[in-house]
Amino acid sequence: MTEIANVALILTALDPINCTLNFIALAIIAEFDNFVFEALRNESMKKLLEPSVTEKVLVVARTSSKKCKEGELSKVEDENGDLLPLKLTFGSRTCGNKCFYIMYKVWRAFFVSFYFYFLPFATILLTCLIPLTTIKISN
Repeated sequence: MTEIANVALILTALDPINCTLNFIALAIIAEFDNFVFEALRNESMKKLLEPSVTEKVLVVARTSSKKCKEGELSKVEDENGDLLPLKLTFGSRTCGNKCFYIMYKVWRAFFVSFYFYFLPFATILLTCLIPLTTIKISN
């Protein structure tokens, strides 16, 4: 939502100074939650993000990473007590997991191609073209 608001404000800015000020203001608003988090001192939920807790909780059990070697075993056991392979292949997924994986790939392709690369380019282009369409040339 911050990105959409940022694009809308930049497109409606009339001069470069307002464009820059709007961008800086929205960047500060987007970082406000980090400022509040850093200000908390005795919050019990903040302790969940400490490295001593996250190293135990956020352990990679299975992965589909291309960097993972084929023969590595994970620390997860199946129902027979055997260790499962660390690398998760498409064929070893359940039907629902395959559907979600395909959905993830489609959304990632949209994000990488349109949202991350094309939208900033289109914003810059529209920032230059919209004022040109409103200028009336008199004879």
